[in-house]
Amino acid sequence: MIDQPGADLGSGSIKDYFDLFNPNTMIDVGAAYGTPKLYAIFKDAYHVLIEPLEEFEPYLQQSLKSFYGEYIITAVGDQKQKRDLFIEGNKLPQASFYRRKTEFQSSDPCKLRTVTVDTLDTLKVERKWKPPYGLKINAEGSEDLILKGAKNLLQETEFVYTEVSIGVYQNNNEYRLSDLTKFLFENNFLLYDIMETESLPSGKVVTAKLLFINKAVLKLNVDS
Repeated sequence: MIDQPGADLGSGSIKDYFDLFNPNTMIDVGAAYGTPKLYAIFKDAYHVLIEPLEEFEPYLQQSLKSFYGEYIITAVGDQKQKRDLFIEGNKLPQASFYRRKTEFQSSDPCKLRTVTVDTLDTLKVERKWKPPYGLKINAEGSEDLILKGAKNLLQETEFVYTEVSIGVYQNNNEYRLSDLTKFLFENNFLLYDIMETESLPSGKVVTAKLLFINKAVLKLNVDS
């Protein structure tokens, strides 16, 4: 998980590419406990922390004591709607719009919670966020929907840093990595680096933290 307390950014990290990026607005979708090391890298940016679960509100407030910005208690996706989140026991950071496959379900009871879903494109206009943007996403299987609701925002986004399922898909009806990569390529992004992977005890890779960079940013740095 990207968004655990004291979360690292991976063995490779965005800070290694600091000179490539200069976002005015840094957006953290699925902020949960916060990603303070990411915020510190872009300490002069306006930080937007987006999280659907109100239990994380104290952590969001604490994060913004050190950085300029705002937090929003909402889910984001490809359209404005109400939708149910699946929450197993007290595993709030793993709340998802998708039920886990049987072999990955815990013994904890699963609860449903209805949340409001907005889109990043709508919020961008309503909140008057200033481009360019940096975008971090950790949404337990709905990263594709979030990006589909951010087509306009992506035009002015320097990078997308996201955790994705790879090799083993733990949720029912989850998108495939190839589809996500294709969508981002069609929106002017290239997969630039694999930051870190997580594996099952068997060694099978299940998740990876990927960095996609806007081709315009890469061209600018090549030409400069």
